[in-house]
Amino acid sequence: MTGRSSIILVLTLACVEPTGTIPLAADRLLEEPTVMVLGEAFPAMEATPSPTLPEPLRTRYADPAGVPGGIGTEEAPFEDLQVALRALEPGDRLVVKKGVFRGHFAVDDLCQRGEEDAPIQVIAEPGATLTPGDDQDVPVLRLNRSHWMIQGLDIDAESRVDRAVHVAGIASNSPASHVILAGLRATGARRVGIAFGPDLRSSKLINAQIDNNGDGDNAADGLRIYGNVDGLELAGLRVHDNSADGLHLPNHRDPPAGFEDRPLGAPTDLSIHSSRFHDNGDDGLELRDGREVEVQALRVWNHLQRENSACIKIQGAVTDAQLENNHLAECTRALWIGQGVHDAVAEALVPNDVLVMRNYMVSQLATRTSGLVLTTVKDVRVYHNIISQYDSGLTIHGDEFENRDIQVRNNLFHEHEVRSFNFTVWENVDRFDYNAFARGSGAAEGRVGNEQSSVLDWINGGRLADSILAEAVSFMALDLGNVSGINLVDRGVPIAGIPIVGSAPDIGIAEK
Repeated sequence: MTGRSSIILVLTLACVEPTGTIPLAADRLLEEPTVMVLGEAFPAMEATPSPTLPEPLRTRYADPAGVPGGIGTEEAPFEDLQVALRALEPGDRLVVKKGVFRGHFAVDDLCQRGEEDAPIQVIAEPGATLTPGDDQDVPVLRLNRSHWMIQGLDIDAESRVDRAVHVAGIASNSPASHVILAGLRATGARRVGIAFGPDLRSSKLINAQIDNNGDGDNAADGLRIYGNVDGLELAGLRVHDNSADGLHLPNHRDPPAGFEDRPLGAPTDLSIHSSRFHDNGDDGLELRDGREVEVQALRVWNHLQRENSACIKIQGAVTDAQLENNHLAECTRALWIGQGVHDAVAEALVPNDVLVMRNYMVSQLATRTSGLVLTTVKDVRVYHNIISQYDSGLTIHGDEFENRDIQVRNNLFHEHEVRSFNFTVWENVDRFDYNAFARGSGAAEGRVGNEQSSVLDWINGGRLADSILAEAVSFMALDLGNVSGINLVDRGVPIAGIPIVGSAPDIGIAEK
């Protein structure tokens, strides 16, 4: 297909929200920031529903203003929160009153395990805060027991300890499972706001705020996930103003302090969705490991602090990952997928089996930025994305055969300042077809090696099969949970290699 066309584009930016029945308390609803996209404001993102709380078998109380020797009744609450935690039994609910509890608190082998139909609940009233009580460098809150649910606590590490919260199993043969954290705030840690693993199963972090961890002397990630973690869900989060990454998932061969002798495997079955990551000191999310990873309905923005920063960075041993319906804005790189860095070259693993679909990547402020960067990858599919207003839309580094099985199909490359695409060699990409290109400040350009030509010349030369150069693009709506694509025409004709058929997901220029 040659020639020029006009495109009417229905662009979507609102995330699909999970359903549920128990809303957050009013004080835990996170205020939506004011962000403009193409001159229009984001639609509001609602909080992820909190988990349904079963009726407790009995209710106990803890109050920092209580009388010493309290027995946990409402009239005589526990003054010591650690004593209260160790007194709880399956089916109990502990109501934590407003005030500051100073100390280091552990749900450990001296505490009871909850049960599937009788979890142990710790529910904080607004203003209930945990802070370090002395100079020992252990987490303010540590959880190692299964079937515990903790909601509403503020944990302020006060720049005195490395981790505000750490959730892990007691031992490799005793992993913690079904731990639910909802509505927490973690701040002031020197290294990590909230850490997960090793040895954690089927757990959730919902509607948490992780912010302002790290300082001028300490680089701190908001969240960190270690090895032997399976079935972790992160949803409804606001992660911002941490001095390192918003979320960091290291290689499982890099265990946390205190777990060096424990054999670890890669994290599996991770779901990160319906959350916001912004203004962190390095990457929004950096994933160096993991199997079966879903990253969906995120808003990630303003990660421009470092030359190599990215909204989302996928490196190393990540396998079977799906990145869908995310809005990535104002980052040095929107999405960077590439070979990991390791001292032993043979152990520098390559991301494998990654689907990048229905994402919107845009940068309206920064220069020297890139939308999507691929560097030594295998089996990466890039379908139905909009990459807009970067210096370079798509960059693929690597000599011949260093990248394998890359398909870039049915995407819109829109208004790029320098070039729409930049490849080291044509062999970097297996399929690069059915795409649309819109003009930037000059003619849309593409570069391969040392040769740069207009996109129209590449199309007429047979290099860009079934692709078009657009004279105009009109953005009609903002709703990323419902991408309609380019020229809404659904003829039920799938694009070869894209396993979606039916009304709408397979629309695009391939169906003209």
